[in-house]
Amino acid sequence: MRNETSRREAGARLHDVGETLRSSWQTPTDTMITEDIPTLLTRLSQVPKTRKKP
Repeated sequence: MRNETSRREAGARLHDVGETLRSSWQTPTDTMITEDIPTLLTRLSQVPKTRKKP
């Protein structure tokens, strides 16, 4: 029971932090950033995959 309560409290805190960040952090909307996103995604898709060593 205590573990479930702790989970709910942690979830509530995470939700509150998310709400605070969303209300205080403005999403960048300038043209330079938004036009570069497709280029960035294209370049990232060209990076070879690597596996993590166990």
